[in-house]
Amino acid sequence: MNPRERFLEFVWRKIGMPYVWGGSDAEKGLDCSGLVIAGLGYAGLWPASLDMTAAGLHQRYSDFWVRYPYPGCLVFWRDPTSKRITHVEVCVGENDQNLVECVGARKSQGRVCCTLLTDKRSAELCGYADPFMKTENVLE
Repeated sequence: MNPRERFLEFVWRKIGMPYVWGGSDAEKGLDCSGLVIAGLGYAGLWPASLDMTAAGLHQRYSDFWVRYPYPGCLVFWRDPTSKRITHVEVCVGENDQNLVECVGARKSQGRVCCTLLTDKRSAELCGYADPFMKTENVLE
C-alpha cells in the first residue's frame, strides 16, 4: 500500500470517532487538524511529535495547491468574515452521483464523518492541496 492509500485507509477507519477540540489522540478523539496529522503520520509523512492547526496545515501545503480535489487532497475552509483558515478535511473520492466526498472531524456533528463537499457549512471553501505531491514533503 502506498502512502496515499494508507492515509485514506486511516481517515475512513476514523469515521464515527468523537470530535474533541484540540484532539490529537487517534484512539480517544480528534479535531479536524488532528485527524489529518494522525493520518499523515500513519502514512509516514508526519512526525508524531509535531502538532499544527488547520491554518498551519494550509500554510505548510501552500506550495501544493491543485485545481480540483481528488482522493488524498486536503480541503480547506475559512471564516467568511476574517478570511482565517478554520477547518480542514480530506477528499476521499466521489459518490455514485459524481459528488466529491470528504472525511473530517466536524464540531457541528460531534464526530468524524463523511460529507459531501457541497454540504452547507458556516465557513467558505478556500482550496485544495495535495500533501503527497512531492516526496520531500516529509517533515523532520
